[in-house]
Amino acid sequence: MAWLSVVTNWRSKRHPPGRVRRQVPSGESPRARLSKDTHIEYLEEFTCPQQYQRLVIGADGLAMKCSNDEENREVIGDIKQESIYQVWHGKNMQAVRDMHLQHRGFMQSAVCRKCYLPRKTEDEAAQVGGRTFIVRNYVHRVQQIGK
Repeated sequence: MAWLSVVTNWRSKRHPPGRVRRQVPSGESPRARLSKDTHIEYLEEFTCPQQYQRLVIGADGLAMKCSNDEENREVIGDIKQESIYQVWHGKNMQAVRDMHLQHRGFMQSAVCRKCYLPRKTEDEAAQVGGRTFIVRNYVHRVQQIGK
């Protein structure tokens, strides 16, 4: 049985209150498992909110465009060379924002194509402790532990 965790970001459009996401116990990260998917359906009108909400800075000072870039594939700045303000308001971050404003602009980025945020989901009712929740499953994704 998959573990269920209540989503705590109540303001998120993708996961409103009362919705849950499945978390699968294994040694492999969810992003690593998702990157193996071959048939992915994306939302038609998707603009990522992350480039307007946060800046991810690694221990080495490199700034990535979002929290899904775990491998520093799309570095947008280096806080050892420029201020956080300069990175946030700089041309590289603006280019990321401009890309996401285009229709299906996220498809231009290898990091974004592997992200879970633009993926289509299907709702499934689940019960935990007598309470009913909605689980959002990725379309065309095997709903089996470890798969």
